[in-house]
Amino acid sequence: QRQMCIRDRLQTATEIFPVTNMIYPERDSTNIPAITDSSSQSAIPIRDITKSVTQISATTAPSPDEQKYNRQTISSIEEQIDRIIAQSGGRWHIIIKEVDGDIIYSRLPEQRINIASVVKVPFALLFFEALNEKGIPEGELREYIQMTGTGGRTFDQLLSAMLVKSEEEATEILYTYIKQSLNIPAQLREWEITGIDLDARRFTAVGVASIFERLHKGEFVSPTSRNLILEYMNTYTFNDDFRIGSIREKIPETYNIYNKRGSLLTPYVVADSALLENPDGADFIITIFAFNSEPKTTYEQLDRAIGEISLTFWNYIATKY
Repeated sequence: QRQMCIRDRLQTATEIFPVTNMIYPERDSTNIPAITDSSSQSAIPIRDITKSVTQISATTAPSPDEQKYNRQTISSIEEQIDRIIAQSGGRWHIIIKEVDGDIIYSRLPEQRINIASVVKVPFALLFFEALNEKGIPEGELREYIQMTGTGGRTFDQLLSAMLVKSEEEATEILYTYIKQSLNIPAQLREWEITGIDLDARRFTAVGVASIFERLHKGEFVSPTSRNLILEYMNTYTFNDDFRIGSIREKIPETYNIYNKRGSLLTPYVVADSALLENPDGADFIITIFAFNSEPKTTYEQLDRAIGEISLTFWNYIATKY
């Protein structure tokens, strides 16, 4: 069954945008220049790891003896994640933090990058705000999205396709509906979300982390809308065993992972962003974007490295919290 999962993950295209996307055209590039945008700021304080991965020599996978030695000698989570990145290659934009708490790890978090399908979370927020503008009562939201829709599907079907299956057609339909129903720039200003480009799908890692954190805290939409979005993000699929989902076998059953993955071939992006919710303790935000930049790498290496970083994070908080 696990072999089937891996095969499905590599062969299906549910999370990989088509190169000729009509609404979100992407330039054919595997090395996106990071663009610093001073207007894209967040309330999250940043302790940035400024050392670029291009300054670290990529190495081959360590032998079992080397792995044992590494475990004995690497003392900090920063060193462990830096080593994983050095071995995988590529360019990384990461922020890992406790909700309303400390930064655990960060790397180039304020540079504007292509965030791929992770942009579908703010799309969902804007959709539910559009329903609020239409005056749909709070107590009728669940029934409304199951009975009403557009483009030949109910809103529930479209939201599930967008957030769970990462379907592009459903995303186009919902985005068109949002643009016809809501003043998007005004709403983003009201939410104090600056620097995001929904059409080009460009934002920062710290901006994405802030959206996930504020969604968790219920700052954007009504409680029912918030819960619905989190339910979609928590819906299990085979691919949820990989990337940040690599920690599923480690975490207690009481924990929840609310995540949105993103993959893109043009430009080359492998991403995952998640809220790890512990009902009995601290909650965490993990936001990871990897690009096939120098040193050159592969999809499989970046995909695997996200899982290794996530496991390193879990091992850290399992002993510290």
